[in-house]
Amino acid sequence: VGMNKLAVVKREFPFKRGSNYYITYKGTELVLPSVTTILGNTIPKPFLTRWAAKEAATYALANPGVSVEEAISASMKIKDDAAGRGKAIHSWAETHARGEVLDLNDLSIELQGYGKAFMQFIEDDKPKIGMLKEFPLTEFTVFNPEVGYAGTVDYATANGYIYDWKTSKGIYLDHHLQQIAYLNATHILLPDRTIVKMPKFKGACLIHLRPTGGSSKHHVEGEFKDFITVLEMYKVLQKHTF
Repeated sequence: VGMNKLAVVKREFPFKRGSNYYITYKGTELVLPSVTTILGNTIPKPFLTRWAAKEAATYALANPGVSVEEAISASMKIKDDAAGRGKAIHSWAETHARGEVLDLNDLSIELQGYGKAFMQFIEDDKPKIGMLKEFPLTEFTVFNPEVGYAGTVDYATANGYIYDWKTSKGIYLDHHLQQIAYLNATHILLPDRTIVKMPKFKGACLIHLRPTGGSSKHHVEGEFKDFITVLEMYKVLQKHTF
């Protein structure tokens, strides 16, 4: 009786599954945790705990008789909706970098305030997208194989800055550390799978987009050693997760 041969499926790189990036580098498949995963699992967010408790309590008061589980689920849905909001705005903003005309009607009504904020920022700041070879540097993968992390940069300008669009309530420490990690990545993985050395960027900016249509620009502050400290803590926590 003959044996059935298993089909060999070639994995495309970069490939992100869950919290890790899988990148082939110098003939070796690297498994690198994402910067957002590293920061999200180490830096305490007491404000988020208070916010979740408030949302659960608000839901319970507005809906007498609901169970504790239902109230908690309601607060988690609001959190997931906020994450989805950020992803939607990022995808919409990426069309600008591709040279397409932005249309607010492509966004849901509740997101159009963020869209207006983005459009106003582009009009006022007039950033010009950076290019590497023939690729626009938007939503591109960066990594540091020696230190051991990877991530996705939102936007790089031609004059040497990286930008990140934020739709959160405010700008926090992990946002700064995220961009510091990106600035200290050593390589870029281009869409054609070419790996090139990371250019030396001058700095990074966080663009805070608000639902009211306003925005603010924040220059990133901090040191790479601060991110390294957080990364080491992440490794310790991963080692002792049972």
